[in-house]
Parts: sequence; C-alpha cells; structure tokens
Amino acid sequence: MKRRRGGKGEKGRRMLKERRYVWRECRWTCHWDKKNIKTISNLKLAKNNYSKKRRRRHLVKSENEEESKQQQQKKSPLLTGQLGKSLVDKCRKQLEEMTSPLPNSGRKPPGSARGEGEKEKKFLGMLSYKIDYDFDKSILNVNVLSAENLPAMDLGGTSDPYVKLYLLPDKKKKFQTKVQRKSLNPVFNESFQFKVPYNEINSQTLVMNVFDFDRFGKHDQIGQVSVPLGKVDLATTIEKTVAIEASPENRLGEVCLALRYVPNKNKLTVVVMECKNLKKMDVLGLSDPYVKIYLMAQNKRLEKKKTTIKMKTLNPYYNESFSYEVSPEKLQRVHLHIIVSDYDRVGSNERIGHVIIGNNASGVGLKHWHDMIATPRRSVAAWHALQPDAD
Repeated sequence: MKRRRGGKGEKGRRMLKERRYVWRECRWTCHWDKKNIKTISNLKLAKNNYSKKRRRRHLVKSENEEESKQQQQKKSPLLTGQLGKSLVDKCRKQLEEMTSPLPNSGRKPPGSARGEGEKEKKFLGMLSYKIDYDFDKSILNVNVLSAENLPAMDLGGTSDPYVKLYLLPDKKKKFQTKVQRKSLNPVFNESFQFKVPYNEINSQTLVMNVFDFDRFGKHDQIGQVSVPLGKVDLATTIEKTVAIEASPENRLGEVCLALRYVPNKNKLTVVVMECKNLKKMDVLGLSDPYVKIYLMAQNKRLEKKKTTIKMKTLNPYYNESFSYEVSPEKLQRVHLHIIVSDYDRVGSNERIGHVIIGNNASGVGLKHWHDMIATPRRSVAAWHALQPDAD
C-alpha cells in the first residue's frame, strides 16, 4: 500500500498544502527541474534564493538609473530641474495675469462674478419717475418723467415707446402715457393720480410697464419697473431713475422657427422646430404645449395650422413643417401669428405667449421675415421670445 506524500493526519495535510503553495509561487519564476526539489525545505530555500537575486537585480538597476541621471544633469542642467522651475514660474505668471482683473475695466476673473448657470441680465434702459402722496386727500401722484437708452425694437433702429401704469394687487385703474414716436430717449412728463386710502397704501405696488407701439400687430413689452409703496418714505417727494427690468410675465419661453419661401412655386414653408424654457402651466410644474400658426392679412385669419401636443414638458421638440400658398405680391401684405398654448383636457386651453413675424412686426420678427425674403429657396431659422398679450 502506497503512502501518501506528506504523511498522515493533520500534519501531513498541512505539509502537502504548504508544498503546493510554495511550488505554485515558484513554478513560473524558477527554472529549476521539479525532480531536484523534493522537500519543503528545498522549496523554501529556492524561493528565498530567488527573492534575494531579484532584490539584488533591482538594487543594481536603480543604482545604474541614478548614475545615468547624475551624468545627464552634469551634461545638460537646463533639461532637468532648472528648466522645470523656469516653466513653472512662467506658467504661474501667465495664470496670475489671466485671472487678475484688468485695470480700469469692469471685467472680472471667470467664475468670480456669477455662477456657471446664471445668465447675464440684458440692459433694457432707464426710467425716471416721481412719486408724491397727499395724506389729506388720500391721493397718490405719479409723474412719469422720461426714459433713456431703450432698446431698438424697429428695423430702423428706433422704438415708439409708451408707459402703462397701474397698482397691484387690485389692477383696477390703469393709465397710459402718450406714444413718443421713433425715440430711444423719450420725454413723457405726464402726471397721473390714484385714489388710495392711507391704511391700504403699504400693501400696494406701483407697476410701470414700458411698451413699444405697433400700428398693425401686438405691442411689444420692453420691460417694467415695480415700486413697493410699503418700502418707500411717502412723507417726502420721491424722484428716481432706475433700470428697466424684464417683467416676470415676459419670461414665457422661446420658440425656434425656420422659414423658407420659393417664389416660382408661390410656396411659404414654416417649420416649427422646438420650444425651450416654457412657462409652467400645470400644478406639477410642467406643461402640455402645442403651437398654432396663423397666416394673417389686415388682421384677418386666412389659414390656420397646428402642431401635435407634447405632454408634460417645458422643452418640446416638434420638427413639423407647414406650407402656405402665397404669391410674391401677396407676401408683402401677409404676416405670421405664432401662438404657443397649453392643452387642458378638462377646461379651456391657456395661451402661454405669441410671436408675430412679418413686415408689420418689430425686432427679431421683422428681421427674420426680411432674411427669408432676401434668401429665397433657403431655410432661415431663428429663436423668438414669446410675448404676453397686451392688456
């Protein structure tokens, strides 16, 4: 009967296990014959000898590398430490120059002025006004003085501004200044009176909306100025010049449209590409938007088209095309009225905002129409900010 290698019992099994482990460690690294290694002690000795040789080889290699580095430094000192130091110093100086603010300028290092996702506010001009409260008669006197540096809303580089003012939250009584034709710095100097009891004056907010008058289409809102009356000292006459800001009602979103006109086929094509950052219309903070396109002539609807409804989104993608038959003579008299609405399954659909494109439009709507006419048979795409309905 043959005896098992490693002997009997627990000791034999441990020796056999250790022999296998040591052989597994050495089989790929040693070149000795398996027959010459018969015992555990010989295997351990072989392993130790191999590790010593390996350590010795590693030490010799590291010493050779260090000597070669020293020789290289002696031959060319600029290629090592000195060059690295000079490059670091040079890069540090350039970095300091890039991140430091420029002298006599309003520029700041990137990231210091605002967050990455925050957009820069658009300058919409300045509005001057004067407020005075008559405690005996409970009358608020508001004098709209002038406006400065308004944005150009017409293609000729001018605007036809006027100011509409009212009190919140009632919004019952509204006043409006006269329209100042073709001016970016209009002078109004008009006074208006609101009957407000003293015990209610602190809860009221004076709102002055600046509009650009449009003879044919909807009037474009430039911006607004809000004055919470509870935060001002009405015991004295207040006269201020403040920046005009985009009203919250104006932030309705944008729509991207592509226009194409082929004169020899009398074909006007409108492609509704997409919308973005639409106003939240549902309780969950979403919307079910769709787009209606009206072909208009002298405030009459000639033809109507409509996209599909995109459910539960504020950034719908459509890429839907619509065609109208329009002759070159008729093209000068028509315009497009684009309406973005929110679909409501139970009640009536709510309008989010609208855009007018044509010869009677202003700003981007007028430029987009002229670009389409100037480049026939080519698609011209542009983003349009949705406008609220003028009251």
